[in-house]
Amino acid sequence: MIKIVRKYVRKYPLSILCIALIWVLSLTPIFPETPLDGVPFIDKWTHFVMYGGTCLVIWWEYRRQHLRPDYGKLFLWAWLAPIVMSGVLELLQEYATTSRNGDWLDFAANAVGVTMGCILGFLLIVIKSGKKDAFLAICIAVVCLFATSCAKDHKQAHGGVHYKTMVVAEQDVTLSREYSARLTGRQIVEVRPQVSGVIVRICINEGDAVRRGQTLFIIDQVPYRAALEVAVAARKSAEAKLATARMNYDNELRLKEGSVVSDVSVETMHNALLEAQATLAQARAQETNARNSLSYTEVRSPVDGVASMIPWHVGSLVSSSISEPLVTVADDHEMYAYFSITENQVLDLIGHYGSIAGFVKDAPEVSFRLSNGDDYSQKGRIDAVSGTVDDETGAVTLRATFPNSGRLLHNGGSGTVVLPTRRKNCIVVPQEATYELQNRTFVYKVVDGVTKALAVEVFRQNNGREYIIEQGLSVGDTIIAEGAGLLKEGIRI
Repeated sequence: MIKIVRKYVRKYPLSILCIALIWVLSLTPIFPETPLDGVPFIDKWTHFVMYGGTCLVIWWEYRRQHLRPDYGKLFLWAWLAPIVMSGVLELLQEYATTSRNGDWLDFAANAVGVTMGCILGFLLIVIKSGKKDAFLAICIAVVCLFATSCAKDHKQAHGGVHYKTMVVAEQDVTLSREYSARLTGRQIVEVRPQVSGVIVRICINEGDAVRRGQTLFIIDQVPYRAALEVAVAARKSAEAKLATARMNYDNELRLKEGSVVSDVSVETMHNALLEAQATLAQARAQETNARNSLSYTEVRSPVDGVASMIPWHVGSLVSSSISEPLVTVADDHEMYAYFSITENQVLDLIGHYGSIAGFVKDAPEVSFRLSNGDDYSQKGRIDAVSGTVDDETGAVTLRATFPNSGRLLHNGGSGTVVLPTRRKNCIVVPQEATYELQNRTFVYKVVDGVTKALAVEVFRQNNGREYIIEQGLSVGDTIIAEGAGLLKEGIRI
């Protein structure tokens, strides 16, 4: 391998030197200033000369080593290989260096230089091969030069390279951020029985709109009616015993006045009266419980809303301890959309509105996008912000309330909350006017007709098309409006 390298170094020393020089100059971090920096397109002419000269040297040294040239090898190593090397270097400048940028216009200048170098090298070979071949070579060169001049004239006729610029000005802008949200009704009530028994009737259909107090299910009432009758009878018996005890006590008091009975007998009758009163109170409480139990056999809706699917059937035995509710009723006249934002975004909101309470009070209306991509017609408002940060996700939950008069939103559904952020008197530039380098954002400011790279600070939120500039630019500055990633510092505009 070393012998092969030495062989080619001895045969093509100038070619290898030129190629090494191109690599060094292309990857040099800092390039010194020269008096020619003010010449229009000086960098493109430099690329043209470097690659054209290198290609010409390759042809010349090849002609010295070979009496009969192999044009296939010359095409591969003296034309295609330099162009490929040029593309590799431009990619390395763009993605592997921090101080140089790849430029496809440089690549074009390199390719043109290589092509012209090949034409001149071909002329050198055929001129030494004979007059007939020389005449053919001259004809080919004339045609190539004519085509080049025509392309140049065409380019001049249509104008040179034009860079779009813009003058920085202040404006009001509204940015929007989208957050995935889940929907719940204003009230979600799981309806469960308060008594045990067999369902004898289901009074609604699944998905029906129900009113507060409307009967939903009826549980077998027979045992509870019997229990009520027993309680009523017990209460009446207690009332009769109380009347008897009161009568006996009053009679004892009259006998006591005539000194017929002792104090002990009177006290005994008084205690019997108190016991009868307590028995009556107990009987009345049992009657109340029996009436309540009987009323609980009619399961009613606690809120206005819409019924869910019903997992139970007539004849099912249910109780207050069942794991699955009889039905769920969702009050969907207003819908809550819950979504989460990061802690940093919460801090930004506090900085903008002064406090969480200020944000809830002054936050703009939010929009909602349905799961099918359609926009919901009615706007909502953010009316609650969680006071804690989730330990696992580091997010803060917000709640937006949307009217749902058309019942288009459903409990358990999902969608996207679109939260706008309004900023006044800010500098806005297109994202195409910026480029990033080492995690910093730059723009090209035009100073005296020449581009100058300028670092700027951008607001962390954007709409995907524009950046809000917080520092680095002033009103009235002129910048390159698009294609900043393809430019370099020092280009004359």
